[in-house]
Parts: sequence; C-alpha cells; structure tokens
Amino acid sequence: MGRSFHIAECHHYSIVADAAASVLSGAPDRFIALGFSLGGWVALELLRLAPERVAAVILLSGNAFPDDPANESARRGSVKASRDGGMEAFVMDSYPRFVGDGALESADLQASILAMAERVGPDAHERQVEMNIARPNLLAVADHSTVPILVVAGGDDRLCLRDRYERTASGPRVQLVILPGIGHFLPLEAPSLAAAVINAFLKEAGL
Repeated sequence: MGRSFHIAECHHYSIVADAAASVLSGAPDRFIALGFSLGGWVALELLRLAPERVAAVILLSGNAFPDDPANESARRGSVKASRDGGMEAFVMDSYPRFVGDGALESADLQASILAMAERVGPDAHERQVEMNIARPNLLAVADHSTVPILVVAGGDDRLCLRDRYERTASGPRVQLVILPGIGHFLPLEAPSLAAAVINAFLKEAGL
C-alpha cells in the first residue's frame, strides 16, 4: 500500500520554529516527519512541539546540533556570493562539498541541484542561511524521544562532521545508518538506497 505524503516548502521561513508551526498547521493528526539537511531541525522541532502527533522522525543528512558561531561569517558570505555571482556560480563553486567523490562528475546530479537552487533563488537562500545560523539545539529532543528516530548520513559528507550524526543518534530510540561513499545530498545521490533504509526502519518500527 502506498503512503500519502506532503512536501512542506520551508524555504519561506528564516526561523526553525516558524517553519515547524507552519507544517503543523496543515499536518494530519498523526504523521511521520522527514527532513533533509536543514529540514532535519524542522522535523525535530515538530517532535518537540507536538510529540503526541509525530509517529517517527527521519533525518537525512540532518542532526540536532546548533550551528557553530564560527560559521556565521562564511554563511553570510555565501549569501553575498550567490547575489553577486548568481546561483549557478555559487552552486558550481560549492558542488564538490555537496556530494561524495562518486558523484562529482555526474552532470545529471549537478543539473538537479542547480535547478533547485535557481527555483528558490537568492532570497530563499538568505532565509535558509539565517535559519541555519539560529537553528536550535535539539539534542535533548532526540535524547528523550519516545518515538523512533532514524538518522541517515553519507560517509563522504563534507558539510557535516560525522561525530555530530553519531552524537545525535546516541539516544535510546535513535538509529544511525551511514551510507559509504555518499555525500551530503544523499537523497539525490542514492535515492534507491535511502528509500530502502527508510522502508526497513519503518517496517521495524511497525509503521
């Protein structure tokens, strides 16, 4: 049986709590929260705000740590770069950090990431940067969760340190799966593998 799903457009917000509140307003009474990268904080915030409504949380290249204050200058610099040089130049300059070694020469993957970046544009990029800078510390949410949480990370993720994934997954209801040779954009780099991991997790959880 297929699952119904809804893709929330969180790039309209610059605060994690605001994005989560928007998702909650249109979500069913009980749902599974899945977030990619920055969306992982939104997923965990949904669990914090409405634990009785969230059946499980899935983080793809997401963890529960607040941002390192040392990143603030570089993050805001990326906004200026995307405005001054355009989204295409920004994406192509950043691309080697986005994906694993095996995907570096994938023209199709480059085109997919570039198309997404150009669709949301520099204003949304700036909002996401601000959301990243101010993202909350949600480790306690993961540590004390009474529902299952899955963290899926790429073994070649260059944007997030592996120990952050490992620490996020140290709670009793949290499971970590590392995909070897995959970078930060794992849903696009290895969609079938990611789907298999998610399906196995949901089956084990009885969901």
